[in-house]
Amino acid sequence: MERSAKKHTISSVAYILFSFLYPALVLSAFAENGMFSLHVTSLIWGVVLAAAFPFVVRMKNWRAVYGILAALLFTISFFIGDWPVLLLAVLAAYSIWIAVKACTGESIQITSGNLMVFFIVFIWFYIFQLVYETVQASELLLYLIAGFILYSAGTYLNHYFADRKDKKKRAGRELVKWSSLFSGVTVLLYFLAAPLRVGFYQVFDGIIWVFTLPLTLIGLEIERAEISDMPDGESGESGSLEQGLMTGNNEFQEVIGVESIVTFLMITGLIAVSGIIIYLLIVKAKKVVLIPATAETSYVKSNMVMKPEKEGNHKEPLNKIRKALFRLERKLSGKASGRRKSETVREWFDRLDIPRLNECVSIYERVRYGSMDVTNDEAEYFKMVLKEADKELNSRRDG
Repeated sequence: MERSAKKHTISSVAYILFSFLYPALVLSAFAENGMFSLHVTSLIWGVVLAAAFPFVVRMKNWRAVYGILAALLFTISFFIGDWPVLLLAVLAAYSIWIAVKACTGESIQITSGNLMVFFIVFIWFYIFQLVYETVQASELLLYLIAGFILYSAGTYLNHYFADRKDKKKRAGRELVKWSSLFSGVTVLLYFLAAPLRVGFYQVFDGIIWVFTLPLTLIGLEIERAEISDMPDGESGESGSLEQGLMTGNNEFQEVIGVESIVTFLMITGLIAVSGIIIYLLIVKAKKVVLIPATAETSYVKSNMVMKPEKEGNHKEPLNKIRKALFRLERKLSGKASGRRKSETVREWFDRLDIPRLNECVSIYERVRYGSMDVTNDEAEYFKMVLKEADKELNSRRDG
């Protein structure tokens, strides 16, 4: 029991830490060099909240404690870093959401879907940087590779601390697979900086044309800057490559054309990303294992006909959630802490006054009253909390 609780605590701390890599890397796409950058602030918030988790989660009023902690971090960051209130407010709301997920025992697995969403979002921010050069491309390249490897380590830890041995074996492969994918695409985009920049200018030029078309139709003269009007200074590190693409001095470029290359790259990229997303969604849908609210029925053979076996033939319920609660009720039967005949489970948990029990009652009620399915992670968390409650009740009696 203690080992399971320790693993859950370690997984929760790892989840909080790696959850804050997401805003850290996204914010780094817009950050400028400085001693107290906002993306560094996000990492500091994650470390503080993760370090506080083992202590706060055992408190009865853990929501208030995490709220006060987030407000304190918000105030310190505002006065020291002088960051916009809106961005800090979004970061504070995000931090509270992550803390609540960890403390209530919701699914804290960093899945392939999380990584892919993170990958797609940040790649677009990365392209934004290459186009407008807010941060040097070489520095951004290091941000991406280091960040993706660190974020991929989240799946590594999730698999490593799992109870199943086969997941521990997969841990290293998951880390290598995702970090290699992210880093490889990052390097590829780095070398495609110039055509991507030209493509973005063409896309934005088309968007502006769509919005200005109605004005030109009614007789207004609107001047729009074309790609060829861009000054040479905007090309940055890859200016020579972009200039070569736009001037068309190269015979290959004269035959193919910049527009054809950019269109081909954009279409290929969209098809590849869409294919990866669809594949991951299909794989994820196949791997999700739900515990039915109505537990599976066992069968007995009678006169060569398979008939459902009666529930009364079993000493314990078949559903994992009900079975764990049944065992605790039977163990505490006849004691002051036992469940009374007229009590609902929610009233019983309220009377026991044990942290996190009230958070688990919703899981039971989904099965008992709502006939809803629960995930295996939720079932394991429910069993773990009941074991901790049993241990707490024993210590009260001994004391």
